[in-house]
Amino acid sequence: MLIHFPLSKAEMVRRKYGLAYRLSPSQAGLKNLQVVLIIVNPLKHTSKHYHPIEELYYFLSGSVTFVGNKQKFIVKPQDIVIVPPNEIHQIYNHSKKDQCMFIVAISPPRTPEIITYINSQPSEV
Repeated sequence: MLIHFPLSKAEMVRRKYGLAYRLSPSQAGLKNLQVVLIIVNPLKHTSKHYHPIEELYYFLSGSVTFVGNKQKFIVKPQDIVIVPPNEIHQIYNHSKKDQCMFIVAISPPRTPEIITYINSQPSEV
Protein backbone atom coordinates (compact mmCIF):
# COMPACT_ATOMS: atom_id res chain seq x y z
CA MET A 1 0.00 0.00 0.00
CA LEU A 2 1.28 3.47 -0.89
CA ILE A 3 1.60 6.03 1.88
CA HIS A 4 1.25 9.78 1.34
CA PHE A 5 2.86 11.83 4.08
CA PRO A 6 2.50 15.65 3.93
CA LEU A 7 5.43 17.62 5.31
CA SER A 8 3.01 19.28 7.74
CA LYS A 9 2.75 15.93 9.58
CA ALA A 10 6.51 15.52 10.01
CA GLU A 11 8.16 16.39 13.32
CA MET A 12 9.79 19.84 12.98
CA VAL A 13 12.94 20.33 15.03
CA ARG A 14 14.67 23.70 15.31
CA ARG A 15 18.45 23.48 15.16
CA LYS A 16 21.24 26.04 15.46
CA TYR A 17 21.78 25.73 11.72
CA GLY A 18 18.11 25.85 10.66
CA LEU A 19 15.30 23.28 10.61
CA ALA A 20 14.92 19.52 10.38
CA TYR A 21 11.64 17.83 9.42
CA ARG A 22 11.81 14.22 10.56
CA LEU A 23 9.63 11.53 9.15
CA SER A 24 9.97 8.84 11.77
CA PRO A 25 9.58 5.21 10.77
CA SER A 26 6.66 4.70 13.15
CA GLN A 27 4.77 7.72 11.78
CA ALA A 28 4.97 6.59 8.18
CA GLY A 29 4.87 2.83 8.58
CA LEU A 30 8.52 2.51 7.55
CA LYS A 31 10.51 -0.43 8.88
CA ASN A 32 14.11 0.11 7.75
CA LEU A 33 14.33 3.74 6.74
CA GLN A 34 14.23 7.19 8.31
CA VAL A 35 13.84 10.30 6.16
CA VAL A 36 14.76 13.86 7.16
CA LEU A 37 14.34 17.10 5.22
CA ILE A 38 17.00 19.54 6.39
CA ILE A 39 17.25 23.28 5.81
CA VAL A 40 20.60 24.91 6.56
CA ASN A 41 20.45 28.70 6.84
CA PRO A 42 22.99 31.03 5.22
CA LEU A 43 26.47 30.99 6.80
CA LYS A 44 25.56 28.05 9.09
CA HIS A 45 26.78 24.46 9.35
CA THR A 46 25.79 21.13 10.82
CA SER A 47 27.84 19.54 13.56
CA LYS A 48 30.80 17.31 12.77
CA HIS A 49 29.78 13.77 13.68
CA TYR A 50 29.76 10.10 12.75
CA HIS A 51 27.65 7.00 13.40
CA PRO A 52 27.66 3.28 12.54
CA ILE A 53 24.95 3.52 9.87
CA GLU A 54 24.91 4.74 6.28
CA GLU A 55 23.13 7.77 4.91
CA LEU A 56 22.18 9.05 1.47
CA TYR A 57 21.91 12.81 0.93
CA TYR A 58 19.95 14.26 -2.00
CA PHE A 59 20.39 18.02 -2.45
CA LEU A 60 17.35 20.05 -3.50
CA SER A 61 18.56 23.66 -3.38
CA GLY A 62 21.57 25.78 -2.52
CA SER A 63 25.26 25.00 -2.79
CA VAL A 64 27.24 23.65 0.16
CA THR A 65 30.60 22.20 1.09
CA PHE A 66 30.26 18.60 2.23
CA VAL A 67 33.25 17.53 4.32
CA GLY A 68 34.21 13.92 5.10
CA ASN A 69 37.20 12.25 6.76
CA LYS A 70 39.64 13.03 3.95
CA GLN A 71 37.42 14.48 1.24
CA LYS A 72 35.63 17.73 0.54
CA PHE A 73 33.01 18.35 -2.17
CA ILE A 74 31.11 21.35 -3.44
CA VAL A 75 27.57 19.99 -3.69
CA LYS A 76 24.79 21.49 -5.80
CA PRO A 77 21.09 20.71 -6.40
CA GLN A 78 20.40 17.21 -7.73
CA ASP A 79 23.74 15.90 -6.39
CA ILE A 80 23.79 12.81 -4.19
CA VAL A 81 26.33 12.09 -1.45
CA ILE A 82 26.54 8.68 0.21
CA VAL A 83 28.05 8.56 3.68
CA PRO A 84 29.27 5.09 4.71
CA PRO A 85 29.18 3.92 8.33
CA ASN A 86 31.62 5.67 10.69
CA GLU A 87 32.57 8.39 8.19
CA ILE A 88 33.00 11.77 9.87
CA HIS A 89 30.90 14.35 8.03
CA GLN A 90 29.71 17.94 8.19
CA ILE A 91 27.90 20.37 5.86
CA TYR A 92 28.70 24.08 5.45
CA ASN A 93 26.42 26.61 3.78
CA HIS A 94 28.75 29.45 2.73
CA SER A 95 26.04 31.50 1.04
CA LYS A 96 25.29 34.88 2.58
CA LYS A 97 21.66 34.83 1.39
CA ASP A 98 20.48 31.38 0.24
CA GLN A 99 19.30 28.47 2.34
CA CYS A 100 20.35 24.94 1.45
CA MET A 101 17.75 22.18 1.43
CA PHE A 102 18.39 18.45 1.25
CA ILE A 103 16.86 15.09 2.09
CA VAL A 104 18.68 12.47 4.13
CA ALA A 105 17.66 8.82 3.87
CA ILE A 106 18.99 6.88 6.86
CA SER A 107 19.09 3.10 7.04
CA PRO A 108 18.57 1.60 9.46
CA PRO A 109 16.90 4.46 11.36
CA ARG A 110 19.32 6.09 13.79
CA THR A 111 18.86 6.91 17.43
CA PRO A 112 20.63 9.80 19.20
CA GLU A 113 22.79 7.54 21.36
CA ILE A 114 24.67 6.07 18.37
CA ILE A 115 25.91 9.48 17.14
CA THR A 116 29.38 10.62 18.18
CA TYR A 117 29.94 14.39 17.99
CA ILE A 118 33.34 15.96 17.38
CA ASN A 119 33.91 19.39 18.95
CA SER A 120 30.21 20.22 19.02
CA GLN A 121 27.05 19.64 20.99
CA PRO A 122 24.21 17.28 20.01
CA SER A 123 21.84 20.23 19.73
CA GLU A 124 23.68 21.33 16.57
CA VAL A 125 22.73 18.27 14.53
